[in-house]
Amino acid sequence: MQQLCLLQLSKNVWRRRGVAKHNGLRYNEETVTETLLLDLMINYPGDVRIIPFNKKNEARNGADWAWAFVSCNGHSNQGMLVQAKRLGDNDSNYHSLYYKSRSKAAPPPLSQLNQLIKSAKHYQLPPVFAFYNHLDDDSRIPHVPCGCCGYLSHCSPDSWGITLASASDVLLAKPNNQFDHHSCHSLPMHCLLCSKESRKADTMGSAAAVASTLSRMFDDDDANEDVLGPKLMPPFEPSAVLPDIFRDADMLHQSRLRNDEVMFKEIRSEYPGLAGVIIFRDNEETERALSPLSDNP
Repeated sequence: MQQLCLLQLSKNVWRRRGVAKHNGLRYNEETVTETLLLDLMINYPGDVRIIPFNKKNEARNGADWAWAFVSCNGHSNQGMLVQAKRLGDNDSNYHSLYYKSRSKAAPPPLSQLNQLIKSAKHYQLPPVFAFYNHLDDDSRIPHVPCGCCGYLSHCSPDSWGITLASASDVLLAKPNNQFDHHSCHSLPMHCLLCSKESRKADTMGSAAAVASTLSRMFDDDDANEDVLGPKLMPPFEPSAVLPDIFRDADMLHQSRLRNDEVMFKEIRSEYPGLAGVIIFRDNEETERALSPLSDNP
């Protein structure tokens, strides 16, 4: 169910990007992300909490959103740091992939990519790019055998509306910002929850599936370790404790519900560069569907 939801969200992005592109409408990263968040709130099975932080310093930090996948019992948690980039309307380049601020501040500003990696090291979370795509010529999309959803033998073109790639692969590809290059190390977003290669206990749920997929995404070669350092290299294992950034965000969510402006300002000020946090928590039904021992797709 969770995988099917992510798959549908990708298809929505593909369709909307195509309509916007062919009608001369602006549909940038922020607009796509905001629409995606609304779709998540409406359609995601299980409990999803979306806690917005600040937008104005997003470029300085390089991380759009921090995501955490949490098992039903809360004892298994896997986080990631996510930066969104949109494929240009020419269907060729991710134009701002290696964007660097023109600020005259000293020291010279880092690129968003390098800042994302720096932030990932600080938070100890794997840094990931989310690419928003649409292609008029869908024959350019690589064939990726898909075991995520039981009735799929491969990923359909519109499932590439949102794809994920490790920040280390993106950095190692610099300055190449071509879709045809980055598609080789990208996965459709719903593959994030593929549990087919995992034999974790059912109670680890989506966190185990995400950890397994991230391990495959980052396990390319020794060059990735040179970029990220050993602490951010696979194999990733779900943590028994939700990382501080997500626990603080959950407190922020509760303070907003209580109209606690003091706590809201204090917690938000600790993460001035993040746009926000998303916490995906399994319920019993979605956790059973993710089990590698289950017959459910």
